[in-house]
Amino acid sequence: MSSMDLESLSDLSMLELFRMEVETQAATMTEGLLALERDADPAPRVRELMRAAHSLKGAARIVGRNAAVRISHAMEDCLVAVQTRKRPLSQELIDTLLQAVDLLGAISQVSEEALESWEDRQSQRIAALLLSLSSGVQSPHPPAAPVREPAEQAEVSKHQAAPADRVLRVTADNLDHLMALAGEALVASRWLSAFATDTLRLKQLQHSLGQTLEGLRNLLPESTPKERTQGKLLEARNQLAACQAGLAERLAAIDLFDSRFLSFSGRLYHEVLDCRMRPFADGVQGFPRMVRDVANSLGKTVGLEIEGESTAVDRDILERLKSPLDHLLRNAIDHGIEDPARRLLLGKPEQATLQLQACHSAGMLLITVADDGCGIDPEVIRKAIVQKKLTAPETSLQMTAAELLEFLFLPGFTLKESVSEISGRGVGLDVVQTMVREVGGHVRISSRCAGAGQGTRFHLELPLTLSVIRTLLVEIGGEPYAFPLAASARF
Repeated sequence: MSSMDLESLSDLSMLELFRMEVETQAATMTEGLLALERDADPAPRVRELMRAAHSLKGAARIVGRNAAVRISHAMEDCLVAVQTRKRPLSQELIDTLLQAVDLLGAISQVSEEALESWEDRQSQRIAALLLSLSSGVQSPHPPAAPVREPAEQAEVSKHQAAPADRVLRVTADNLDHLMALAGEALVASRWLSAFATDTLRLKQLQHSLGQTLEGLRNLLPESTPKERTQGKLLEARNQLAACQAGLAERLAAIDLFDSRFLSFSGRLYHEVLDCRMRPFADGVQGFPRMVRDVANSLGKTVGLEIEGESTAVDRDILERLKSPLDHLLRNAIDHGIEDPARRLLLGKPEQATLQLQACHSAGMLLITVADDGCGIDPEVIRKAIVQKKLTAPETSLQMTAAELLEFLFLPGFTLKESVSEISGRGVGLDVVQTMVREVGGHVRISSRCAGAGQGTRFHLELPLTLSVIRTLLVEIGGEPYAFPLAASARF
């Protein structure tokens, strides 16, 4: 391990390291538990989950989080029982294990000062969870006192001290300042090209001056004293030749420096820009769990397919995307996807499919949310906007399906007659459009509901980054103007 890694880790407190460990292992356990519902052979997943629970138990002992030790120990025993077939793997058990993961995450966020009072308030919840986990499980090793075991401490320390990627703590402000400096360097590199052009023009003027001197020499009459005049002309020509040679040499050096500096500033800019980027997967880790829970609460079976998890997304955009994507996925489950019985009658698979895709295209970030549900009937929207007096009946008849779909983005607009915890209040799609417009993007809907219905697609087009806007500089009437390249590409 490098000294940089050790210094960066030494800046973190043990509680911060514990929170990092819980965040990492909680993501692993959530993904594994959701996969258990699909895997025909659960054995490999169960072993992975046992290792994660064991790591959490060791980390909790190091920081003295007794409740987390008991919960992770109970999870480990429960998974051992599943592995040895002493306890069946059911949806109820997976729900209980997911609740335990949530509770471990909550425990990691409690400060040292508030820990004791928090555990007192949550004692019944913790006891009920431990009872559910231990139901039918005979633990061969009761949870030990919260003391540090050297073997477990070494294992956790090794896991924390040797991450897959080298990590150094950098504040967002420092990164923004570095990004600004890299941008200035990139802009400054463009100035050298203009300077080289001006220098080349000076070289051309020198060449013209040489031709003028040569013409002047040819125009001198034969009666003019040649010795002195010819001497001066020769001296001027020699000086001009020296200037031209020196200028040519400097111009070649400037061209070389311009090429190197442009390459360097470009690499610096993109390296700093990459520091602001995160994989799309970092922002959508919680969606498979959310889709499962919402679908179960509505009595539906829905699978979420995520594509483009490695697509690089600006950290600010990724953070702002979470709420809009959450709205779109929830609306798709509640509004678009039919009940299992209805899907079977329509000849569709009982399990519906939600797709979440991310990719780069033409300098933009494209996000697509699609479902294979019933789609959106334009006639239902037409009837709704007339009833809500948003337009006249005659005008609505002239609107296309795409124009009618745009009404779904109006604040307070909903097609649902009843209000539930998930939807029906008319809040959701207007939030999506507002966020997309704030970052300089746009969103559109496409839907097909003919026959059995082929679902609905939401297409979000967003800039790759909010930190730097690439522009085309032009001069109009002596005034400089900058046109964003991403915006001009859509026209």
